[in-house]
Amino acid sequence: MRVVTVGTEREIRCRGGLRVRPDYSIETCPALDALIVPGGPGADERTPVQDELILPFLRERAESTAIVASVCTGAFLLGRAGLLDGRQATTHSSALLALAEEFPAVDVIAAKVVDEGPILTAAGVSSGIDLALYLFERWYGPEARARAAEGLDGPWRSHTHPGGVT
Repeated sequence: MRVVTVGTEREIRCRGGLRVRPDYSIETCPALDALIVPGGPGADERTPVQDELILPFLRERAESTAIVASVCTGAFLLGRAGLLDGRQATTHSSALLALAEEFPAVDVIAAKVVDEGPILTAAGVSSGIDLALYLFERWYGPEARARAAEGLDGPWRSHTHPGGVT
């Protein structure tokens, strides 16, 4: 497995000052097997960068990428790209109502991970671990998931499936 980051700028400053230097720009991004869209500050607010760059990229990649998933408020980006319409989805517990209000064509539910085939959503940021383990099991089976979870310090070790998956 090879993990890469894709961004709209050469360097992205995150909450708290963390700097991320993406491996690829939206224009140079190679083909992907899975695209995971993070949330975070501002993801739940529409911006010109979303409209001009991110949403067209998500729509285009959803046609050629086997799995498109979001973590936390990244669900707002999938919703704005039209990828959640007619599906169930989740986001951070404090943003569930806002997601439902902005996207009436989406059945917003409280769950750790929601699997709608090629589109998956995960709740708050720590649910990204649940999503990763869920995908690990989907791709490699329950034994591989259990081995991966064994190395984690937290509730993931004792579960064969992440709680609340629909």
